Amino acid sequence: MSEMFEVGRATSRGTTTTVFTNAPPSLGVVWELSAAHGDAPYVVFEEDRWTDADAHRAVGRLARYLAGDLGVAKGDRVAIAMRNYPEWAVTLWAATSVGAVVVPLNAWWTGPELAYGLGHSRATVLVADRERLERLAPHLGDNPVSAVVAVRTDDLPAGAVRWDDALASGAGGARDGLPAVEIGPEDDCTIMRKVLKRQLRDELAAQAATGAR
Repeated sequence: MSEMFEVGRATSRGTTTTVFTNAPPSLGVVWELSAAHGDAPYVVFEEDRWTDADAHRAVGRLARYLAGDLGVAKGDRVAIAMRNYPEWAVTLWAATSVGAVVVPLNAWWTGPELAYGLGHSRATVLVADRERLERLAPHLGDNPVSAVVAVRTDDLPAGAVRWDDALASGAGGARDGLPAVEIGPEDDCTIMRKVLKRQLRDELAAQAATGAR
């Protein structure tokens, strides 16, 4: 176990820093390492109770839906626009596990602000809940989004797919593992938006910057 926490120096995108030299190379590997928790509680939301096994099943199915049905490939942008539902975490793990760059959008944003985030990030897939979809309804045709997965709602925009249907499409029979995608610590992982000196800026982070190495 101590070998996992061995440290050394490495250069990432021009910056040399101290790293865990034996850390997992990507978030997908981190996620697979957590499968051993089985039926232990993973997340509790109101009356929902997800075990670790439930979450792993959902992540595997959504990952296969993204990569298989939607053709999401390494470097494609997948936006998340929803409140803190369990599906938020599932989407993060699934999208990063197939090499996509996750774009979290602030759930408090207005429709035009959400639409700006989608367009500026060049997101092609949107996973969103009812409130965010309602705000985005007048704007969905004005950005690069080509696929929408709707969370916890049956009121779907044209062409959108319900969350449960997406997972059913990605079901892989007896085994619900992740698709085989080669991802390294220097591959892009997330785009975070923040305000610095009153200016909106995007920060593109690698897999290594999110807890993987």
